[in-house]
Formats: sequence, C-alpha cells, structure tokens
Amino acid sequence: MNTCTCLTLLVSVDLSRTKTARCSNIFGSFVAAQTGFLSLKNPDNHTMPTVSRRRSRSAAAADHQQVAKPAAVSTPSTPENGYDPAPGDIVWAKLAGYPWWPAEVCDPKANKQGTALLASAGAGKHSKLCMFFGTNELGVVGAGKAVPFSSPPPVVPSAGTKRSRKYQTALKEARLAFGDDHSVEEEPQQHKIRKRAAAVDNDDDDGDDGDDSDGCDVSPPASPILEPATTDVEMQRLALIRQNEAVLASLNLPTAPKPTPQALKPTQRGISSKRKSSQPVPRRQSSRLRGLGVDGTILPETPDTSFPVSTDESLREERVESEFALLLGADGARELHLKKVRDDKRAQAQAKRGATSAEDQPAKQDEETEAEEEEDEGDAAPRQIREAFDVLLRQQARAVKPIVLRSPMDKEKYEKLLPKYSLVDTAVAKVVKDRIYSMAVHPSTDKLLVLAGDKWGRLGVMDVGKPDGETCAASFRLHGTPLTSILFDSNNPAKLYTSAYEGVVRAINFESGQTNAAMLVDDDAQLSYSDLDVQRSCLYGALSNGQLCIADVKQGSTPVNVLQAHNRKTSHVHVCPSNNNLVATSSNDHTVKLWDARNLKPKAALATLVHNRAVSSAIFNYAGTKLVTTSHDDFVRIWSDMTSGQPNAAPTRKIKHNNHTGRWLTNFKAIWDPMTDDHVIIGSMGRPRSVDIFDATTGKRAVKLEHDELFNSVTSLHACHPSAARAVIAGGNSSGRIFVWQNHSL
Repeated sequence: MNTCTCLTLLVSVDLSRTKTARCSNIFGSFVAAQTGFLSLKNPDNHTMPTVSRRRSRSAAAADHQQVAKPAAVSTPSTPENGYDPAPGDIVWAKLAGYPWWPAEVCDPKANKQGTALLASAGAGKHSKLCMFFGTNELGVVGAGKAVPFSSPPPVVPSAGTKRSRKYQTALKEARLAFGDDHSVEEEPQQHKIRKRAAAVDNDDDDGDDGDDSDGCDVSPPASPILEPATTDVEMQRLALIRQNEAVLASLNLPTAPKPTPQALKPTQRGISSKRKSSQPVPRRQSSRLRGLGVDGTILPETPDTSFPVSTDESLREERVESEFALLLGADGARELHLKKVRDDKRAQAQAKRGATSAEDQPAKQDEETEAEEEEDEGDAAPRQIREAFDVLLRQQARAVKPIVLRSPMDKEKYEKLLPKYSLVDTAVAKVVKDRIYSMAVHPSTDKLLVLAGDKWGRLGVMDVGKPDGETCAASFRLHGTPLTSILFDSNNPAKLYTSAYEGVVRAINFESGQTNAAMLVDDDAQLSYSDLDVQRSCLYGALSNGQLCIADVKQGSTPVNVLQAHNRKTSHVHVCPSNNNLVATSSNDHTVKLWDARNLKPKAALATLVHNRAVSSAIFNYAGTKLVTTSHDDFVRIWSDMTSGQPNAAPTRKIKHNNHTGRWLTNFKAIWDPMTDDHVIIGSMGRPRSVDIFDATTGKRAVKLEHDELFNSVTSLHACHPSAARAVIAGGNSSGRIFVWQNHSL
C-alpha cells in the first residue's frame, strides 16, 4: 500500500473514532513522538497541518522524542507478581526514582529506538518497553515493575504528584486508552493506533526510500469533534454541586464585598522636573533685554559685557552682592548668577575638550546654553509656588522668637517615646531635584518647615503636612555648586546662612528679603562645611585644602584668620553649643582635632582623636559633654569628658555601623537628638531601609524607624527641630526627597 494512502487512512480512522479535542491531542502527541510526521498544534481549531512523508519516520522520531533515562533493571527468570503484560496493554509502571505511572506496553520490534534502548539498558528476559502517558517518553521497566491498570498501583502516589498537571493528564489519557469511561465507542483505542503507526513505520522502512513518490503533500480530512461524554462519577459530583448551591441560595446569605487594596503607592509629592503647567507663563524680559529702547525703537547692538575676573577682593565682593541682591523672585540677579555658572561650565568643558575650531565653537556654545536653560527651567517649582513660599518664609521670620533649647528629657522617658514616631504620606515629598547635601528644620513652633540643599546649590523648602502634593514644596537657586550647610542664627532666626563649594557663605534675611556675602574664601579651595558662632558673630569654614578659616560677619566677608588645621581635606567643623571656645574639626587625614577658639594656631590643638580612616563629621551634644564622630572605618565613636577639651585617648563607645555609602550617596553624619543628651541619629544601609537611633551610653540600638510602604531609600543626612519644641526627625536621600518622622504625643 502506498505510504501516503496508509497515513491518510490512519488519520481518517483515528479522527472518526476521536470525538473530543482531548483525544485529538493524545493522537497528535503520539504520532509526533512515534513518527515525527504529524503535530496537532491546536486541536481546538479542528485543523491539522500538512503531512509530508519525504523524511524517514525513524529519523523524525529521533529528533522530536524525549526518552526517559533507563533505570537499573532486575532480571529474575519470571515476573514476581506472575503478571506478564503484552504489547498494547495499559499498566501501572515503575521506574527507579519515579512514582508509579500509567503507561502502555510497546512492541520493541515495531520501534527501532525501543530496540536500541533495550539493548543499552541490558534488559532481562521479562523487561518491558513502555511508553508513559502524559509525557510520551519511553522507558525500560524491569520484571515485577508493571501491574494491570485495572488494579490500583502498589504504592499510592503522593498528594503533590496527584495534584500535578502531568499526572492528571496521564491519568485521563490512560483511562481513555483503557476504555474506562463507559463510552468506548467514542474513545480512541490507543494501543491499536500505536500498532498501526508502527506498521506504517515498518512499511516505510522496508519499501520506501523517501524518493519514489511524486513529492506531493497529503492533508488528512478534517473531522468534527464532539463534546466529551460524562462519567457516572462526574454526574454525581455535578449533582452534589447543584444541591449545595441550592442550599446556599435558600439561606439568603449576604455576599462579602471584594477587599480593596489599601497599600500606599509611592508618593509623588513635591517638585517634579516632568510636571508642566497647564498654562505656561511666558518669561518676562525687560525692554533692554529685548533690544528695545524706552520709546520702542530698536537699540544698536552692544558688545557682551560679562563680569571681568578681578583679584581685588573689594570688587569681587561687590560683584557677588550684586548677583545676589535679592533672595526670592529677583529675576535679574538670578539670570546674572546663571550666566556666570554657564560661563564657568563652558570654560571647563572647553578646557577638557581642548582647542576647537572657530566655526564649531559658537554652535556648541548655543547648544550648551539652550540645554542649561531647559534644565534650569524644570529644576524648581512654578513661579507662583515660589512666591507663595516667599510670603510664608517672611511671615514665619516675623513671628519666630530666639531659639532657646528646652531642658533634656529623661533617658527612660525618651526611649518610651521612640516607638511612637510615625511617618505619613503628607510628610514625604521631593523638595530638590538632586542629591541632598545639607538639611535643617526651621525654628518656627507653629509651622513645621524643613529645608534642604542639593548638589547644584538649590535650597528646597517643604511645608510638612500640607495636603496638596504639588504646592507642598518649592526650591530656589542660591548657589551653583553643592550647598553644604544651612545654619539659623539662634539670636535672630530670621537670618539664614548657607555655604557652598564655590567658597561663598551667604547671609539671607527673610524678614527684609535681602542677602549678602558673609564670607568669601580662595577660589582654589572648596568650602566643605561652615558653622556659626553666634556669641562672637563669626563664621568657621572648613576647606578642602585642610585649612580652617574664620570670618567676622560684622567686619566683612574677608576671613580674619586662616589656619592650616589638617594635612588633607577638612570635612566638618562644629562649635560646641554650651562652650563657644571649643571647636572640633574632622578631616580625611583620619583625625579629629579640638581647638581653643582664643588660640587658633597650627600646632595649638587641644587634642587629636585618631581614627582608622577618613572622618566625615564630629559633632558635640547640646550639653557639650560628649562628641560623636562618623568614620569610613565603619564605626561611630562616642567621646566623653569634653568639657575641659581634654577627652580620653580612647572613645567611650565604639558602635559598629556600615558607613560605606559609596559614590552616589552622601556620607553619613551622626547627629545628636536635642531632646536628650544620650542618643544619636544616623542613616542605615541595611534592608529593610531604616533610621538608626543608638544609645550613646550603652552603644546599643534603641530603635529602628522604618515603614514598609513609604520608606524605601537611604537617608544619609538628618535634622531635628533646633529648640526641641517638636519631636521631629527629618531625613533626606540622594534623590532630593525628604521624610519627616513625627511624634504627635508631645
């Protein structure tokens, strides 16, 4: 018989008997595994792809068939249970390492691959070649490892095996092949189909070389697929389901509402560089900038009059004051400052690129200018929001009183209040665009305002608790380099001091709206940090070249004294709150030095506290009795007996803490909580993210402030209310976002 005719007849006979999509899937899987010819990709669409007989059935079966690894076979002379299955029987078969599984005994003579498998496994006389349902894999089953399918398996499969999809599929296929569905007429006889497929394989191997046909493809006729029949057990199960549904309906029970998820989404409060105003406000320009005269006539072109660089400090001071004439809403001063920043960036970029052609240089300058202007336009809140915060800051400046620190709280009482700190969504907002380098809490007692300085000199202000997420924060461009410190004058809280890497300390008076340069340092050195001595009215500046400079804010911006305090960068400076004669400086040269403000000389340090690596900060507690230092050697150290300026050579406590913030995070700086003299606050690199509060007396962690939904980043810097009138801990991360923990029980 011609092979194409035989295959067409085989498919037609099978499809006439298979009245269900399930049977079609079984037949397609079997023929694909045994002959490599037929693959029913989607039995639901009642169509099958064209069948080609050009290729040998045995070669196709070797490509598509997955063969199970044969197990070790025992070879007694006779089967242990007295049962010797014949080819085509449906059995429960057992392979070593696998559970009992439904399978069909195959004739090894009708399958060359099965013969090779038996030979390679060293099968005995009573070993059988079986094809397992559900996977269509071949395996050699030893004597006594096959029992009739009509009886239960010797070992019942586990509950997990029974629930598996492969086992359920194998069981259904075995029942259909065994005829255990009371509808034998509508079910395929799988063993007969496999015998016919094997006969077709033998016929093709014996008399067909793959080239004697005309090369035509044969498509078997489609056959209608009927709904599968239902067993008696299935009918009983459905009847019980309907009976139970009727009983439940008669009870008239109320239906439970679907639970709605209450998880908080990541907050998007505060400023956003992607936010665009629905009605963009055009940028205002004067007639002079538009090239028009007073009467509207076009003015002649004038050469660029940028500010010349002068070594005269008086001229330089005058230039800085003119650039920062007003704090908020001063478009002219802001534009002059941005122009200077753009010129500096352009000069640095040109120095890196080297000499460029005269033709390309103007075009590149224009592109850079446009890009910087676009970046600047999106870095702050809209103008109306900044103006609203301008009014708010002026109002608070008039109402605020001099800062008076409340008496410290008892240690036990303070630790009982720590678990009551909470974080709500209205206390989280993006305040500045980039990484936060400095933080402070406004001294106001009736309004909670948090300030932050970022990488590009912006000062951000957050109105904590304001429900409107778009108007709760605003940022202002005050400097062109990282804003490293924010200081309030305790005698006059309406005055604010900000310092930046560019070497300028600005004094801002919120009440009058004026600003001036309080201190100017050498351009070659960066201003790492600054601190204010209110009683002496002087500023201390820590410089990147290891110097410590002092300026009298009443005499002018020129430093009156410059001290070479360290061999490497001076990272931090702090004046003792209770004794302004005591000053501490930290450095990258692994030391912290204590100085007498009345005798500031290079070799006149009162004490030198040695660390293993660079030290990022050294801060006194508010009583002036202890000092906390944060070092890159993964320790937070507590030094006692600071009243005399001669502390012990070794720290009182060494707290192990991961301080490796890496390149993209601001260095940790442990601070004291003003509500007590015995607890320090520092960020954490651990997961889940948290804020660590340690007991400086015992060195143990008192509490971890964490929130599963709202708090998921590292806050490197923290700030508290300067007068401790509010139980507030504000933290800032490297994306410009502020998190404010509050204790409302006080």
